[in-house]
Amino acid sequence: MTHVNILVTPLPTSVAVGGVTHPIAFGYRTGIQVARAAESDLPEELKAATILALYFKDAIPEDTQGALDAALAFHRCGQSIPTRRSRKRVWDWDHDAGRLLADFRREYGIDLADPATRMHWWTFMAYFDNLTSESETKQALTYRGGNRPR
Repeated sequence: MTHVNILVTPLPTSVAVGGVTHPIAFGYRTGIQVARAAESDLPEELKAATILALYFKDAIPEDTQGALDAALAFHRCGQSIPTRRSRKRVWDWDHDAGRLLADFRREYGIDLADPATRMHWWTFMAYFDNLTSESETKQALTYRGGNRPR
């Protein structure tokens, strides 16, 4: 997946695996669940199976490695894999949920806890990345010495 300008290109709702297009669960809640699974202490095989189940639901492509690669590229919002990755965990989707909920409400007027709230994962991450430096989320990330979570 190449870099996509989300202002001029429709956000993806499917991914290609082995030349075949497959629908993908693209909501922010799914993206957060995938991030939680990827950062968990689960064995790698179980992480992969969980990510595939979350993004592809009951229609996981036969090429599971290709599907996992496509799902992870989608999860990174089309960005390439960082060359240097820190293993230091600076964000916890469970512990920091209230902080993020309050920041989205305060800065964007979006209630992430409202079941009616629907948002594409890439839109959510654009909002997340652009929270102000005064937000509790950015202050926590700065204090903990890290960048955004994935």
